[in-house]
Amino acid sequence: LVCIVAAFFHEHAVEIVIISPIVGILALMGGEMAILKGMKQLKRVALISVYSAVATLVVCVPLYYFLSLQGVAIALLLSHIVVLIIYLSSSTRLYPYAASIYSKGDLKKGLPMIKLGIGYIVAGVFGSGAEYLIRESINQSGGEAAVGLYASGYVMMVQYASVVLASLEADFFPRLSGICHDRVKMNSTINRQIEACTLLLSPMLIFFVIAMPYLLQLLYTNKFVDAVPMAVCASFYIFFKAMFTPVEYLSLAKGDSRMYMVSELVYDVFIAIAVPLAYGHYGLWGAGAALSVGGCVDLLFVYIAYRYRYGYSFSFRLLPVYAVQFVLLTVAVGVSFYLADWIYWLIGVVLLAVSSAITFLVLKREGKQRG
Repeated sequence: LVCIVAAFFHEHAVEIVIISPIVGILALMGGEMAILKGMKQLKRVALISVYSAVATLVVCVPLYYFLSLQGVAIALLLSHIVVLIIYLSSSTRLYPYAASIYSKGDLKKGLPMIKLGIGYIVAGVFGSGAEYLIRESINQSGGEAAVGLYASGYVMMVQYASVVLASLEADFFPRLSGICHDRVKMNSTINRQIEACTLLLSPMLIFFVIAMPYLLQLLYTNKFVDAVPMAVCASFYIFFKAMFTPVEYLSLAKGDSRMYMVSELVYDVFIAIAVPLAYGHYGLWGAGAALSVGGCVDLLFVYIAYRYRYGYSFSFRLLPVYAVQFVLLTVAVGVSFYLADWIYWLIGVVLLAVSSAITFLVLKREGKQRG
């Protein structure tokens, strides 16, 4: 309703009205997916993703073909409706609705979840607000072209890599929620997740750094190569994110929405200030570096705050391995800035091979010890 009212003050009022129901649809989809993940129906979750991708393709392609740009809004709405039907048909078949929105008892039972959801939404608003301020500042300094370059670099390094994190965490949150009141099991579960995320992402980040000039041209055009330094410098943010995201889930597992909002606010305020300043002084690579510094700040804040609030304790057992992976990533970033031609590829391939070997050997050793 808010989107529809606000639409009449925008030049694309009709399009906004058409796509406004997507907000509610996404909320319903997220709820159904949370149920399936919580019940550890991961195979069904994977199948839903495949069916949704195929359905989106079937719905969107004809609309784009016949209506071109005029069909974008309609395609978005229809594709989300179809995907919602897929979600509902899969989840309600196993777990049919048993609660009533008119029951005070059911609403009272769900009140803690509602409070947690509100905190999660507010944290999302903080993030969206920070991103808006960053892009508006870059737009004023460098114009729309600079905003496009920043956005492409952000998508290539931050959003694509975050998809890997999300897939690794598909069953982590339900497990953490079940043992978050046992401090020993809680710390063990979180530290194991940090190990998996950091070790698996490290080789991927090195690959992204080395191949970024070609990936950007492959997925965009050669006009976006100026975004390469920004994307490369932002790689450290994903490295830090792999180390603090599993810890950050602890506040959600305990239903502490206030702590989650505070941790998100600290990061959002920092990057909303740091990224525009860094861009103003150093350009796009400075913006990427500021994102990485923001990740480091978030890492330190989460580790300190969650230690005192929940008793979380970081395991230093694999710290040397993390340090080596960080050094390898740092060398890869240096290579991308200062080397070229065959030496660039030679060192890049060596770094990727060493990082992959470390990940394979450590995960194999850890698997044997736990087995």
